Amino acid sequence: MAAPSASPERFDEDVRWFRARIPMTDPEWRVLEYRARRKAFWVAGVAQLDVVVDVWEAIDRALVQGTSYQEFRTQVLERLVRAWGGVEPPGRVEVIFRTNVQLAYQAGRWRQLRSPAVLVSHPYWTFDAVLDVRTTEICSSRHGVTLPANHPWWKSNYPPLHFNCRSGVRAVTEEEYARIPGERKLPPTGADVPPEGFGFTPDLQEWRPDPAEYPPELWARLEQKIATL
Repeated sequence: MAAPSASPERFDEDVRWFRARIPMTDPEWRVLEYRARRKAFWVAGVAQLDVVVDVWEAIDRALVQGTSYQEFRTQVLERLVRAWGGVEPPGRVEVIFRTNVQLAYQAGRWRQLRSPAVLVSHPYWTFDAVLDVRTTEICSSRHGVTLPANHPWWKSNYPPLHFNCRSGVRAVTEEEYARIPGERKLPPTGADVPPEGFGFTPDLQEWRPDPAEYPPELWARLEQKIATL
């Protein structure tokens, strides 16, 4: 299996969305209100803010440069293992990479699909899962579902739907929609619910961080990074 990498089809929307996620420690993230967590970047088990910022910046580089998981791993592994008490939990570094890259990519894709011109030419969306032995029931049960772009179902079923999710959304024209079987034009019934924190459409008005809660030098680094795009 090929090593995961950030999408080579880089577009500014995904980087903008990611840079709006503010790094914070695991304990800080856990006390956030549920929906506010969508605007925070955290690493499970890491209580050192400077380590979280290093991981945040490595993900940012991956999105901008299209770097591979192996490059990301090399950049962050040593500090993460120290923060985790000298032990690397199996698969956790790859989950960090895959999930954050996919969250950013799908958020950028959402902004593109919601542009007025695209909504006029492609007013429907199709849930598009990768179907293989690794596909979860959460995604396979939704594969092929095609609904209007403004249908409320998307508000709780927009990918990614879980850690390591590979699903996406494809825009559909009126002509294409007319050829889709009727059973795929309805939301699935009895499908597994996405785990907490997944499935929501992006919303950049959920929460804003308080700069006073960050060391000045770290906040300055984040502001500088955000301002470059």
